[in-house]
Amino acid sequence: MAWETLLGMIKEGAEIDAQDRSGVPSSCAVDYTALIEAEGGVLHCPWCGLNWPEDASAWGEFPGSF
Repeated sequence: MAWETLLGMIKEGAEIDAQDRSGVPSSCAVDYTALIEAEGGVLHCPWCGLNWPEDASAWGEFPGSF
């Protein structure tokens, strides 16, 4: 494997991480249930009650990866 190929893989991984960090989750971090939009544009889990973005810390560093 050439160094250029390895460097390309590292750059691609960094781009994917950046997209996941800035993304909005589509499922709950606790039970992976699909989030539904509630009043004011808040995303809500009907099962456990988590709300995005109020409870954003539940999703951790990569909210868009769920």
